[in-house]
Amino acid sequence: MTQFEANKKAAKELKGHYVFTSPYHKTKKMLPFVVTGCHSFNDDYPIEVRTVEYKGWSKREVNASYKAETIKEWIETGFLIKSN
Repeated sequence: MTQFEANKKAAKELKGHYVFTSPYHKTKKMLPFVVTGCHSFNDDYPIEVRTVEYKGWSKREVNASYKAETIKEWIETGFLIKSN
């Protein structure tokens, strides 16, 4: 199995909608973290994610890339919660 195939398999296993507690808000607010797929060109951070970030008062949606191991660790520790 090639590295890309392994990354694709990991992305398929992790694919879905998650939420995490916002570090930006004083009250408890859950922010989205959606695993969408796998990059074919990025071996270091192959898992594609859509989430939001805040800069001051403005919120913006961002596309980011993470390692599968990092996302699995966040799920195991309870930082990410599966929402559906």
